Order: sequence, then structure tokens, then C-alpha cells
Amino acid sequence: MRYEAYAAAHDAEAGFSDPAARIRPLEGTPLLFKEEQPIARRIIEEGSLLEQGAMAIASHPLVERFPAPGGSSGGAGVAMASGETIRATGSDIGGSIRIPASFCGLDGFKPPFGRVPGMAPFNSDTYCADGPMGRSVADVTLLQNVLPGPHHTDLASIRPRYELAIPAAAAAVGMRVALCVNLGDFDVDPAVEANARATAWAHFGAIMGPFISEIVGANSEMLMPYTLNVSERAAQSGQHARGLAAEAASYEPLGKLLEGYDALLCPSPTAQGMAAEPVGPTHR
Repeated sequence: MRYEAYAAAHDAEAGFSDPAARIRPLEGTPLLFKEEQPIARRIIEEGSLLEQGAMAIASHPLVERFPAPGGSSGGAGVAMASGETIRATGSDIGGSIRIPASFCGLDGFKPPFGRVPGMAPFNSDTYCADGPMGRSVADVTLLQNVLPGPHHTDLASIRPRYELAIPAAAAAVGMRVALCVNLGDFDVDPAVEANARATAWAHFGAIMGPFISEIVGANSEMLMPYTLNVSERAAQSGQHARGLAAEAASYEPLGKLLEGYDALLCPSPTAQGMAAEPVGPTHR
């Protein structure tokens, strides 16, 4: 891959010296891909002992649009913050783009469902999205405009291709923005909390649970306790259809809010950072 990169850089250099050459949007700039956006015939261990030496059999749709290697969203955040690159891709369900972007002083964007093509089964998960990270909103916009559009392997990818306008400060004039810094800050009845958690696990268990179980197989002793705990809880989750109905009901207040406002502004993470080795759930 190193020599392929050298050859591509040489071709790009020649293009910049030719006034008639067509310069592509990201030509000559470094870019990282998240490892779960695989490149066919490249190692894809994803930090797991289960995947040691594993070779990707297919490329993620995003990879087909960039001749670049990959890393995780957190690694991408560190690489950009330290100046190793200026843009990167990530994937986001509950904040995997937005949280490292926030913690590293960067910008990240989780595109709406279907805007950017993904790989099965997670391309059918309405919570999951692949998207851009960068050191400025303009950088993120530039990268996002290369990612979207339909792909023949993703039935959820939306037509037609949609591109964002390069943002300007004046573009926000006249917008109605709702602000909530703590999303309620009120006590939750235990029954309501239990129902919300059951709803989340119904969705999570129907998609992520079977995916983890399929990979684990008979090698559960090689997994961390947290991963085993997630796999077991997902297997015991409720009905997926009931969870989807509850999700729709939970969205209704936000949907009504957005009928009167153009955007809801609120923090992505609730902290400025976390310890490198936080204590998490343990397996029994």
C-alpha cells in the first residue's frame, strides 16, 4: 500500500503542475478511513484477537471513492488534533463521530439516514451512519460532499445525491434555534426509565446482538467482559417491532419541536473527556 500511495502522490503532483488537469476535491490532502470501512484484500483486524490476520473480502462503498487506508474514529480524532491529517471518516450510532470530534476539539457530522451509503447489516440501522470528521466546518462539508449518493449495494442509500453548501456565517441569519443544554434535567420515574431501556435494547439486540454472536461463535473466552455482557443482554432483548413503535413515540416531542424551529442545539457528550481506562460493566 505504501508504494501505491507514493505512485498516487506522484500522479497528483504532476496534475498540479498541469494547468489543464482536473484537480479532484481532496487532491493532495491526507485522509484516514475507519477500519470498519474495509478495503478488499487488506487486513481488517479491528483491534480484535478474533480477527487476527483476517482479510476483508469486500470494500466499503466509501473506500471505493478514496484510495486510502483506515483507522478508528478515536484514532482519527487524535491524528487530526496532532496534525497528522486534516480530514477523516468515521461511523456513528450513539456518538462515535461526534464524541471524539468534541473531545479532540474538531468538527464531526453524522449525516441523516441513507444520505451516505454503508455496508450491511448496519446500512439498514436507522441509528447508524458513516460520515466525515475534520478540523473545521468547511473541511467537514468538503469531505461530506464527496461521500453521499446512491450505491448499488445499499438499498437504503438515497437518490438523488445531495450536496451541502459551503457554510458562511450569514447563512444562520434568520434561523430559529432551540437550545437545551441538559435535555430536561428532571427526575425520571423508574417505570419510564425501564421502558426506555427496554426500547433501546429491542433495537440494539435485533441488530448488534446477532452480529456480535455470529463473530464470537465458540471463542467467547477471547472477548472482554463488557462485550460478553452486551452480547448476552442483546440476546434477551424484547421484540424489535415493539421497540420500533416505542422509538416513534419517543421521537414525537422532538418532531413537534422542529415544526417551529430550524434546529435544536444541545451538547453531544455530557463531559469534557473520560479517563483512558474507565470502569465499565463486568461479566458475571
